[in-house]
Amino acid sequence: MLENLIAAGALDCLEPDRARLSAGVDILLGEANIAQNERKTQQENLFGEAEIAESAVLPSADPWSAMDRLAHEFDAIGFYLSGHPLDDYQKAMKRARIVAFANLEKRVEKELMIAGVVTRIDERRSQRGPLAFVSLSDVTGQSEITVFSEALSEAREFLNVGVLIVATVKVEREDGQIRMIANRLRPLDQVVGNASEGLRIFVEKPAACAGLKKRLSEARQAGHKTGGTVSLVMMSQAREVELRLADNFVITPRVTGAIKALPGVLHVEEL
Repeated sequence: MLENLIAAGALDCLEPDRARLSAGVDILLGEANIAQNERKTQQENLFGEAEIAESAVLPSADPWSAMDRLAHEFDAIGFYLSGHPLDDYQKAMKRARIVAFANLEKRVEKELMIAGVVTRIDERRSQRGPLAFVSLSDVTGQSEITVFSEALSEAREFLNVGVLIVATVKVEREDGQIRMIANRLRPLDQVVGNASEGLRIFVEKPAACAGLKKRLSEARQAGHKTGGTVSLVMMSQAREVELRLADNFVITPRVTGAIKALPGVLHVEEL
């Protein structure tokens, strides 16, 4: 229960870093039990206050990115509260000509691309083989696509609830209703990879370096000419020093959002 309250943001007024709260659940429960026992016995703790305060210090933890925060919200309460997983993808999706659900009725194409986060997968069997009804959510609403056996087989490796996907769909219109049949499914990051030509990351605290190393290593393309460039702008009271990293990186909105969430990162500029 406490984990769900933390994930939903109910304790943000006490500590905005939900990752630290989540890592310190046992500490919080322990302190709550101590307080409850003292109230029951009506005894004052004359010598234990310092020990309680010390034990109540939350452990350090890697901060949740915006995507992590939203995923935890959905797991806890069944919907997104502080935003939508596609918020940071809007520019990249527009460049890729991905159509929002709210605009489907205005479009006349028989085939187009849509994108969304998978919220439900209802798999069934038919005479033609397995098929699935996949529910998707984008920033404008909800929709459902039908995925037949061939496309379903190709997507099994990544098709799960919570995953961001792009669907190339055949659109059928009848009696004012729209039905979409998926010809192909792909991970969204694969379609909008290198959404930016590069990043300039402004670092004001050395504590950010460990987190930056981890996030960038996941996006690193050593020895490849493709991908975006990354520069670190190290800031101090006396001056700023800009360092251009040697490798190229796959720069997606997910990567950019994760870097923005790191403590010690002041600003991220997309090039």
